[in-house]
Formats: sequence, structure tokens, C-alpha cells
Amino acid sequence: MNTENDVQVDAFHQVTTFRSLWTQVMSMMGVMALAALVFSSAGVMLYTNSAERATWKGRQGEAVKAAADVVTAFLENTRATLVWIDILGEDEFREKPDILRQVLEINPTLLEIVCLDADGQVTSSAALDSAVLANLITIRQSRWFLEAKSGSLHQSRIQLTEEGQPYLILSQPANEGGVIAARVSMDILWRLIDEIQVGEHSLSYVVNERGYLLAHSNRELVLQVTSLAGRPELLQALQSPDGTWFGSFVNIEGVPVVGTSYRIPNSNWLVFVELPQSEAYILTKRALWVLVGGTFVFLVVANFIAAAYLRKTILRPMFRLYQGVVRIGKGDLSYRIALAGRNEISQVAEAFDDMAQKLQNREEQLLAQSQNLAEEIEERKGIETALRASEERYRGIVKDQTELICRWLPDGTLTFVNEAYCRYFGKTYAELVGHSFVPLIPPEDQEVVSEVVTTPDPENPIVSAEHSVISADGSLRWQQWTDRAIFDASGNVVEFQSVGRDITEKRLAEIALKELNASLEERIAERTVELSRVAEELRWEVDERMRAEAQLQASLREKEVLLREIHHRVKNNLQIVSSLLSLQARQVTDATGLAMLQDSQNRLRSMALIHEKLHQSVEIARVDFGDYIRSLIASLMASYSGATASVSVVIEVAPDIHLDIDTAVPCGLIINELISNALKHAFADGRSGTLWTSVNRTANQELELVVRDNGVGLPPDMQSLTTKSLGLRLVNTLVRQIKGTLEMNNVEGAMFRVVFPYTYAGEP
Repeated sequence: MNTENDVQVDAFHQVTTFRSLWTQVMSMMGVMALAALVFSSAGVMLYTNSAERATWKGRQGEAVKAAADVVTAFLENTRATLVWIDILGEDEFREKPDILRQVLEINPTLLEIVCLDADGQVTSSAALDSAVLANLITIRQSRWFLEAKSGSLHQSRIQLTEEGQPYLILSQPANEGGVIAARVSMDILWRLIDEIQVGEHSLSYVVNERGYLLAHSNRELVLQVTSLAGRPELLQALQSPDGTWFGSFVNIEGVPVVGTSYRIPNSNWLVFVELPQSEAYILTKRALWVLVGGTFVFLVVANFIAAAYLRKTILRPMFRLYQGVVRIGKGDLSYRIALAGRNEISQVAEAFDDMAQKLQNREEQLLAQSQNLAEEIEERKGIETALRASEERYRGIVKDQTELICRWLPDGTLTFVNEAYCRYFGKTYAELVGHSFVPLIPPEDQEVVSEVVTTPDPENPIVSAEHSVISADGSLRWQQWTDRAIFDASGNVVEFQSVGRDITEKRLAEIALKELNASLEERIAERTVELSRVAEELRWEVDERMRAEAQLQASLREKEVLLREIHHRVKNNLQIVSSLLSLQARQVTDATGLAMLQDSQNRLRSMALIHEKLHQSVEIARVDFGDYIRSLIASLMASYSGATASVSVVIEVAPDIHLDIDTAVPCGLIINELISNALKHAFADGRSGTLWTSVNRTANQELELVVRDNGVGLPPDMQSLTTKSLGLRLVNTLVRQIKGTLEMNNVEGAMFRVVFPYTYAGEP
């Protein structure tokens, strides 16, 4: 029996050589095995690659942070040295001219140090090699000077000395608006970068925000001023808020690498550490080869075992199933396959056996149903006769309607029209039915009919449309149609049933309304063009005014700069005159003459102080009178320091009092005369006392200036405003100049009160 089955199986293989179940199953298993090999290999490779990537990301992250710490320490040490030099100041440099040279000798990273004032003049410098920064003739235009002067820290790209030694320039703000700068040697930084290694062939380098290399394991790239601008690794790092980035890329030398970056704190530099991908992912490649080889051996053995199992459990039972299906298919409904077992093939065989039994029973039922079908045919004939009678009644109703009613095929051929349709177009029933209605529609509206044919479907069979038609007298009229599509069992349109009515009057009204709207739109468009022209003229006028205003602002700025320069020069000239008087006073031995020269100096100093305050003030047209009075009295106290050791000064000035120069200069001279007179005469013989000075507003938009003391008081010949004293006569003249009044009394010391109008530049 087994031998016979083997022969039958071999015969089955010969019949189904290429498309047999065996071939299909084995092909499917081969594909599944190949897919398993591919997916498992890809999964292991991705996992190994991810693990290696995470490992290198961590190691490179630590390395790049270490490199950033090294560079940060390098920069902070240099910056700290410059800050220390700035703190020492110019006085220290004048006393110890070799101090900058000593700083360079103990700090090997610095090649040159230059200190400059706000005008770009070198105040002190030192260099280990040939001076570069100190000898520049374009210091004021240099970027490192301009950025540091504006309050920013500057770090240049790599430059070379005449001897070919690389350096960069660091500059930062200094005291009193000055700048301190240094040339920094890159040798130490390069050696530190070379010591950072995360692998056998790893590289570390530093770039600035414009992509220029500052330090690199390959010195030639730095010396050639190589830029990474536009490269993807730099763009990705710059887009990160803190400059931290990790990824794969092809480096500037054309080598595929994995790398990471980190922003150096308090600078615009980035540190990169990269490692060749061939070194980074070597474990991934080894794991892939081991997995592919082992999986291939396993799949070959598994396929051999599966083939033997399929032959026993599937192919032989399938052949028996095939034989039974062939016999049942040829009509032997009494044959049963009867395949033992409970697997899927035996269940299919059992289903075929059950199907054969049911077919056999169905054959017997069909004989009985044939007799019943003959009876149903006779009954349907009676129903059709009744339907024809009902249709005749329907046709009569439709013909009598006043609406236009018709039925038509998808190609436009009419199959039925009512009397109203015939009257409307002036044709007979015979002239319309069997012919297309499309010629009755103008060519420009025939597209509407095409849309009616293609639009409806079984779920939405009704379509409405409006179009023009050619009436019986040849004129154009408008109709509105409601079309219902009739479908067959397959959902295809076989016929349309339509109801229409004339809407010519409505359409003509709509056309008139559209023409009116078009006319209105045209008028609106004309008005819009006119308004646009006016707006353009206004815009031109505004632009002209803005340009004039800009020119005026520029002129005002130029005048303000000129006015500041004038105040500065006037102050300097007054100080020169004061200095000349001081030199002259050294040659005078007469006490009276010496006092007169000192009084003249104080008067000049009070006027120079006005110009100095105006030069320093934000508002060039007026001076802060409170600040001016304090400075003036302090100067006078210093001038009479020998006689004021036991005199205390009280100054009370109301806030926000500003005077223009025409009022401030006379007021300054008045205060100078009154304070000088009190310091010279009120506290004679070293007696102690208090000197009060106050400025306050009155209720009448005036200012009240009071100078009083608790000294010896005024002598009898000075208790009248008509005294011949030069100082008091000068005070009277200055009070009249500012249109004020002067009062004086001699109660508990001398008191002078000046009241004058409170007007200054900028007040309404």
C-alpha cells in the first residue's frame, strides 16, 4: 500500500512540476527564512550600532567637555591676567615700567600686552617678540579695539607673526573707557588639544562662531586659515542652544566620522571631538558577520527537516484530497474521501464529503422546484397585463400636465413627451420622440446636459439644471429642469425622467441685476484707482517730510557735537587762564594782589565748571544746578582749605533744577563771590561755624538762592547795597543781569537772598 502511494505521489509531482504545492510551500519558507535572516541581522546591527553610538556619544561627550574645560581655563587665565593689569592702572606702570615685561615672562601664553585709552592711544605696552598691536597705525579702526571699547569681549581668528608664529588677539574693556589687549600664543592650547584622545585615531579641534579653525591636531589646516563655514556639523552645532551636538558626518579631510561638539562657556568658540566611523563601529560589523553565518547554517538545517515533515503530513494527504475532488467534480456525488486525522487537510476532506452529500440532496430538491417555477411563470404573465393597463393611465395623466414632461436616454434621444412639451417647441409628438433634443439647446449650453448625464448616482438620482433653449419662434428662452435618473440592477443609468418650466422672465431680471452690479463695480474700481493715486501722492509727501526730518535730525546731532566741543574748548581755555593766573600768583608777594589773583582764579573756575557740566550732561542746553553748586563749593573749600578746617557746609537744593548757560554762569559767579567772601572774612582767626547754601522754588515760578553764615557778620561799610566793594558790586551787576533782586541782612551773621525768574532751555 505504501509503495502504491509513493508511486501516486511521484506521479502527482510530475503533473504539477513548477506550480505544485511543494514548490510553493518551500518557496514561501525560503522567503520567510530569508526575511528572518534580513530582519534579525538588521535588528542586531541596529542594536549593536545604537549601543556603540551611545557609548561613543558618552565618551566623546566627556572628552569634549574636558576639552572645553581646558580651553575655558586657558581663556579665563588670560582674561584674569588682563583684568589684573587693568586694576594696576597707569600710575603703577609709570612707577614700575618693567611690570608688563615681568608679566609676559611669567605667563608663557602671552606674547604682547597693550593698554590703550578711549582715543586708541597706546598708554603702555610690552612684547616678548616684535611688537604688533602697539605698532598698528589703524588701531582706532581695528575690530578688536572697537568691540572692546563698546563693552564686548573680542576673540580674533588665528593670525601669524612675521616669523610665522600663530597667535590670536584677546581684548576687553578697561577703566575710563580704555581697552586692554593681548596677543596670545596658540602653542600651549594646541598641545592641550593634542592630549585629548577618545580612540586610536580621534581628533580634537576648536572653531569660532564663523567657522575658522583655532586649534587642530593637523597644524597645517589652522595655519592655512581653514574655515568650516557652511559645513553641516558646524550648522547643527550652532543651531543648538548650548552648542552641544552629536552625529555622523564626513570631516574636512574627507573621512567619515562620528563626532560631538560643545560650546566653551563665556565665549563664542566650539570644541569638536571626532572619531573615524571605521573605528567607532567595528563591533557592529563583526556582530553582523557572525549573525549572518550562524543564521544561514541554521536555516539550511531547518529547511531540510521541514521538507521531510511536509512530505509526510501534507503532500500525501493532499494527493488523496485531489483525487476525491476530481471525482466529485465529474459528478460522482456518491464518492466520499474519508481522510483520517484532525488537521486542516482532513477537515477540508470532511467538508468536501459534506458538500457532496448536500449537492446530492440539492439535486433532488431542484426537480421539485422546477414544477413550482412553471406555476410562477403563469402568475407573472397576469401581473404584466395589469402593469400595462396602469402605465396607460399614467401616460394620460402626464400628457394633460401644464409642466414640460419628458423621458430621454443618456444620449439625448427622447422616448416620451407630453402635450405641453410639444406646444412649447411647436412640434408634434412624432417629430420629437425618437429624436435628440440636443439641437434645441444652443451650443454654449450643451455642456450642462453632459453634466446632467454624468452627475447622478443611485444614492443621489435627482439633478437640477438651468439652460437656454431655442423656442418655436427661434428666440432664446430659459428653462429650469429637474431630472431623475433611472438605474438598472447594475447601477447604470438607462433613462432620465424630467420635469421643466420656463424661467425666462426671472432670468432676464437676474441679467439686468448683474449688469447693474457690473456698472457699480466699474465705478468703484475707478474710485479705487483715484484713491490709490491720492494715497501715493500722500505717501510721497510723507516720505519727503521724513527725509527732511532725518536731515534736520542729522544737522541737530552735528550741532550738538559742535556745541559739546565748544563747551570743552571753553572749559580748557578757562582752565589755561586759571593756570596762568596760578603761575603769576607764585611771583606775587603782595597779599592784596595775591588775594585778587585767587579771586580771579575762583571766578574762572566757576565759569569753567559750568562748561564742564554742560559738556558732560546728556542735555547739552542746560545744567543740573544742584550738582553744579556742590562741585563749585567743594572746589572753593579746597581752594581755602587753610581757613576752612573748622567750617562745616550745608547745601540744600530742590530736586530737578536745571538752568541754561545764560542763567547758570551769572548764578555761579554770584555763589562764588558770596561763598569766597564768607570763607575769607566770616570765620577769621580760625573760629568755627557753619555756611548754608540753599536753592528752592517759590510760588511765583521763581528761584530763591540763599547764602548765609553764622560768622562775624558784615562790616559797617558793606551793609548797604551801594557799597564800593568790588565783590558786592559784581554780585549786584550779575543779579540785574538775570533780572533778579538781592536782599541782605546782618542778623546772627551775614545773609544774602537772591530771587530771580526760573526759566531754562526746554521748559514750556
